[in-house]
Amino acid sequence: MIRMSKQKPRVCIIGAGPSGMSTIYQIKLLAPGDIDFECYEKQKTWGGQWNYTWRTGADEYGEHIHCCMYRNLWAIGPKECVEYIDYSFKEHFGKDLPSYLPRELYRRYLDGRMRRGKCGDLSDCVHFQHVVSSVEYREDTDDFVVWVRDLPGNKHYKEIFSHVIVASGTFSYPNMPDFPGIDTFPGRIIHSHEFREAKEFINQTVLIIGGRFSASEIAVQLNKYGARYVICSCKVPMNLNWPKGVEERPIVEEIKGNTVVFQDKTQHDVDAIIYCTGYRYNYPFLQGDLHFDIDGKTNLYPDNLYKGTLWMKGGNNKLFHMTAYEAYFEFGMFDAQAIWILNYILGKLPAQRKEMEKNVEEWQRKLRDVKVPLDHLKFQRDFYHDIGKDVNYPAEYIDKAYAILSKVFEERQKDICTYKDMSFKSMYTGKLAPCHHTPWAECIDDTVDGYL
Repeated sequence: MIRMSKQKPRVCIIGAGPSGMSTIYQIKLLAPGDIDFECYEKQKTWGGQWNYTWRTGADEYGEHIHCCMYRNLWAIGPKECVEYIDYSFKEHFGKDLPSYLPRELYRRYLDGRMRRGKCGDLSDCVHFQHVVSSVEYREDTDDFVVWVRDLPGNKHYKEIFSHVIVASGTFSYPNMPDFPGIDTFPGRIIHSHEFREAKEFINQTVLIIGGRFSASEIAVQLNKYGARYVICSCKVPMNLNWPKGVEERPIVEEIKGNTVVFQDKTQHDVDAIIYCTGYRYNYPFLQGDLHFDIDGKTNLYPDNLYKGTLWMKGGNNKLFHMTAYEAYFEFGMFDAQAIWILNYILGKLPAQRKEMEKNVEEWQRKLRDVKVPLDHLKFQRDFYHDIGKDVNYPAEYIDKAYAILSKVFEERQKDICTYKDMSFKSMYTGKLAPCHHTPWAECIDDTVDGYL
């Protein structure tokens, strides 16, 4: 039996990255008087993976950055964010912007929505530099005890909440598989989580381990900025149209000093190794039955999450996870998931336990059929539709975003060095993005001033 409190829900939001920001925005937009909440963010500002400082990846409380330096915001941004972009950037810079944008502009979009969107300035809604160290569910009182560390104030205190939303993302605990002889390698070994500047690897031969998007994007970035040679070692061939100086090889079999031996018995000497092997789930603050498997590698649909969102193994159906999956649609999907959580907390989405378990089993079965990159995109489109239909999220936006991203996948497969030069129409406004002033392969200035 699910016990429902008659009091106004008091919700803890952990993290103010993109998904946490969507959660805050939707609560303030749709239910400002129905839910009380506190949001705790360990960084000094919001934005999560889109922030970048010299401390990125440096310590327990350092910032994180998404390794893909450019993204197609016109395909994945929420409607309010795109409306802000269309107005603000034309107003301030005197021009519309291309479809693919560097990280800093993407971060500014996030900031603009949260400060000058429909809900006004939401910066006061977040406790910055506050780290959640423990979350424990109390069955006798049907609530959560949350311990928080106030970094500037140097104090540790607890709060009581009726619900908890984990929005801390999955980009903090790198997955780094072991290879025989890796300890004999004398050069630099990093994870994409630590990748800063491609210029650091000028005139070097670099081995990239991994076969997903971050591997290929970093490979061409290294090639563009002057790496001597780049080898991508992966289990499943990417079969991309690589530029001269980049090649694919099978997965690593053994490492002997600077020499890497691949499974096809070919060898090559390298100066540096970059792991592009994804991340692992890591929520050390969740106690007891709330614990999420720390050994599991991130995927499209974690087990034991109803609708990919509601934790089924503890917490009396009051613990939620935002974006505990590999995200392709991003912002729009974050909004839909936040709205779903909001409606569930307010009792608008009743569900029986057997129905919930059946839903999880069905999605886990579908996940086993995902093989190639386009399968990933189709799977997430269907997941997006599944949560969207529960809250009347416009299906047309999901399908338009899918059409754009499918085209991106197709063109990327044809030529990884030219697909970012494409222009798309905004799925909300119908406005066609202009072409950038310089083809991506020739553009070596990613600063805002240089890009504009």
